[in-house]
Amino acid sequence: MQREKGVHAGFRREYALTILLLLVSSTCLAAPSDADWTLERDVNDIQLYTRVVAGSPINAVKVKTRINATQESVMKAMWGGEGCDTWRTKCKSSKILKTISTNENYTYFVLNLPWPLADRDIVMHSISKIDITSGKLTVLLKSESSYYPDQGYVRAESSGKVTLSTISDKVVELVQIMHTDLRGKLPTKEVNARTLTSTLKDITLLRALAED
Repeated sequence: MQREKGVHAGFRREYALTILLLLVSSTCLAAPSDADWTLERDVNDIQLYTRVVAGSPINAVKVKTRINATQESVMKAMWGGEGCDTWRTKCKSSKILKTISTNENYTYFVLNLPWPLADRDIVMHSISKIDITSGKLTVLLKSESSYYPDQGYVRAESSGKVTLSTISDKVVELVQIMHTDLRGKLPTKEVNARTLTSTLKDITLLRALAED
């Protein structure tokens, strides 16, 4: 038996990635209060929080950090073009399925999961918007499995939100909330633990890339 097996005109395509990546069921991530979140880790000024999602054994994960770079540099590091960005460690491949507008697209990802889990795939719909006054960028993410036919993988479901807020000319606050259901029979406790570890690794790499 086979083992359980990637606003501003110009970066709409870049939001072909998701972020990984760390993903969730079709449960909508309504904006919970800070009191709903439990701080799990605080490493090198990167805070990782979790919260229980009704009807799902998988926790939602929020990551919060500040990056010593311009918003433009952070955006470039996060969304560098088609394909998997180097900081997204679980992204095996990605391609843009359709660009609706400068701030909306559909992207297909294949996720590389550790043995003995099978690789997963996911179809992500993303909508980006920028607040003209504050310059705050918000990207809303939600999987749309019916948009792309089955490719022979176990298909994950996910939703989330990414925000980039300018604190000063060279400091940006990143907040990312994701909840992902990888589907299939998985060890819930291990999946929740590994999601925290992989999120910390990804954001650490992203911050180093943006600050370089």
